[in-house]
Amino acid sequence: MKKWYETDRSDNHILVASRVRLARNLVKYPFSIKIDDTQAENLVKEVRGKFFGQQTLGNDYYGYFDMNHMDLQAKNSLAERCTITPLLRDKKQPAGLITSQDESECVMINEEDHLRIQTVSRGISLEEVYKRADSLDDVLSERLEYAYNHKYGYITSCPTSLGTGLRAGYIMHLPFLEREKLIKPLSDELNRLGFMLRNMYGDATGALGSIYMLSNQHTLGISEEDILSSLNNMMVQVTDHERGSRERQLKKNRSEIEDIVYRSYGILKYGKMFGAGEALNHLSNIRFGFDEGILKPEDSAGDIYSVMLGVLPATLMHSEGKNLGSRERHACRARYIHSHLPSIQQ
Repeated sequence: MKKWYETDRSDNHILVASRVRLARNLVKYPFSIKIDDTQAENLVKEVRGKFFGQQTLGNDYYGYFDMNHMDLQAKNSLAERCTITPLLRDKKQPAGLITSQDESECVMINEEDHLRIQTVSRGISLEEVYKRADSLDDVLSERLEYAYNHKYGYITSCPTSLGTGLRAGYIMHLPFLEREKLIKPLSDELNRLGFMLRNMYGDATGALGSIYMLSNQHTLGISEEDILSSLNNMMVQVTDHERGSRERQLKKNRSEIEDIVYRSYGILKYGKMFGAGEALNHLSNIRFGFDEGILKPEDSAGDIYSVMLGVLPATLMHSEGKNLGSRERHACRARYIHSHLPSIQQ
């Protein structure tokens, strides 16, 4: 089965994917920050048993993974692809992961909260993604007693998740807002309005591949429907800003931008060694080139996001089935790109 990120892309070239996370805790256990090893083991066993104990969830579609016995490279790869959080990856106590075969649905057990229910999909599908998360949540709430207060809503380990426990987000490709140095002022304005725009890959100096996550910050005193609606409005505005930046830059510097796109394609097509950052930034240029019709793929929509995930260090090594030194990894990344880069019309 294909992973969710390998499926057909959205018509919105700027928007990559939609994601929802729900934070839930059980009444009978202390918060994860206070839970001891025995309680954590019992928590994991109970959630796993209740999830798979009945057939209504379709056991052939979901698998279970013991995080304490999972290969480190596999855990790092799941964290790189945001199937799990770094906190779950690094957990020393008993912890578990229930995930669908395509990794579009998962339940993290004994993360910051007892349960983190996550669903994700390509394109603009936030409402559909939320419905899937809500359905999983409904089934689990029938089998497990959640910590809930009629005044404050779902009780969570971190006060910022109190209320709905809902974190919704859009993964977006914003190379020209970066080019015009507009990410920082836009992020500051979004923070003021109760939203967050953060790098998916990279650090404070910039986002590798120009990939960002736009998400809500407020969960208390606002309904799930209002969270989704307000986030959709913000996504449209950020998309419009990026589209405006593209139009301005293409009108002003089209030949220069076309040269950058074609150079990136040539470098990736013929280069023999690439670091992850270099590869992601060239792939970002190519993704933009396909989006704007500068490059035309021969046989497909020319989606590049799945290739971006494939070149990440742990994911690359996990697919190879072995640890690789830096030089070996750079060479392996080049071979991976050569075999996955779409051919273009001449």
